[in-house]
Amino acid sequence: MWDIADILVVSVLIYAVLKLIKGTRAVQMATGCAPAGALPSTARGSAGSDTLNWLVRNVLGYLVFAIIVLFQSDIRRALAHLGRAPFFRYLAN
Repeated sequence: MWDIADILVVSVLIYAVLKLIKGTRAVQMATGCAPAGALPSTARGSAGSDTLNWLVRNVLGYLVFAIIVLFQSDIRRALAHLGRAPFFRYLAN
């Protein structure tokens, strides 16, 4: 039962993010970043790739900051959109 609820929550979150970035240049950036997101599991799964595993582990921390810098305008727009939601306007009053 909890597995179904977990899958439902994650799918709703993914749908909301995709709906939020639809029509922006963030779609192209997210598509370009998708292989970089799959790289850690690929490096961990392949045997004998110590160098690739080391490189991915060390670069991954910097990649988070790079994503924040690249998507800063879209993140700002998403937060502004979230702030206009009725639930948050109710809390502000």
